[in-house]
Amino acid sequence: MAQDQPLHFIMFPLMAQGHMIPAVDMARLFAQRGVVVTIVMTPKNALLFKTTTDRAQQSNLPIRILELRFPNVEVGLPEGCENADTLPSPDSLVNFFIATAMLREPLEKSLQEMEPRPSCIISDFGLPWTNETARKFDIPRLIFHGISCFSLFCSHNILHHKPDETESIISESETFVIPGLPDQIEITKSRLPGASHKSSTDINDIRARINDVELTAYGVVINSFYDLEPLYIDGYQKAKQDKVWCVGPVSQFNKEVLDKFGRGIGVEIGVTDPVPWGGEDNVRVSVSKEDVEKAIYKFTCKDDEGVERRKKTMKFAKLAREAMEEGGSSYLSMTLFINDIREQQLKKTSCQKQNNVDHTCR
Repeated sequence: MAQDQPLHFIMFPLMAQGHMIPAVDMARLFAQRGVVVTIVMTPKNALLFKTTTDRAQQSNLPIRILELRFPNVEVGLPEGCENADTLPSPDSLVNFFIATAMLREPLEKSLQEMEPRPSCIISDFGLPWTNETARKFDIPRLIFHGISCFSLFCSHNILHHKPDETESIISESETFVIPGLPDQIEITKSRLPGASHKSSTDINDIRARINDVELTAYGVVINSFYDLEPLYIDGYQKAKQDKVWCVGPVSQFNKEVLDKFGRGIGVEIGVTDPVPWGGEDNVRVSVSKEDVEKAIYKFTCKDDEGVERRKKTMKFAKLAREAMEEGGSSYLSMTLFINDIREQQLKKTSCQKQNNVDHTCR
């Protein structure tokens, strides 16, 4: 019977720590709900998460690892380079994305042989080619985002309304208002993705491909929670026809110290020569020493603003915990997501039984 077929989610994070860590945590959450989960990784990345996945399997959680060989040498990357965090230079990013696209054939071969049959693919936004794979197997493709709905809603409205392309915006440093948001948010053209003159044509092409494909994905799964940004979640859900599920913060449920240690978070992953304090002027960094010092001071200072910041932090920490507990907003959102995919699977199975897939289900 259709309802006897277990759900089987394929999770495919981009090979970078900031993408893989929440994906693995999310996989555990799905598995705790009885969903069979296969996480797609390359051998070196799978090794980084071996402690976490081994402990999950020892707890009889239905989590599997599908290892695919990463074609680093074929695209000119160093031997053993399988992670965006270990790329020799930013110029290698295009080669990295080319290599990820070369995983399509071995992935599809593996999916063809899998039991139970895959119910959906939850893949990183940086793997747009998985849209075609999902279409080939007639299953939904969900995009996984680790960033906030605020960022996603801003990006969506900029792409949709294109306010930066109006004739009145003549300077890269001139601000414009992002339309359709709950608040008045201003930004300059120079701050938009791809605006940097250092961005190559190839990278901009990849970014455009990601944006185009996102419009055709079945939905979006986000590592955020409702009480953190309710107006932006509501707005983004409306923009995406309600196919948005906020199921985070997924790391909130994982209290295992060994899991966190086994992930290799910190200097030891992808860093062979840590930058000494004060030496950031010699390398490209996103946050300066002064910015870090200023942020720490603002949070720890004993004036009224510092006290208020700490109170707000404690408030949102409590709300985050409650969101992940049974009955919380993210818990319920994950339930709705699982039920949605189950419904899609039942419809597909019913149509197949009628031997009328092409005419009835399309």
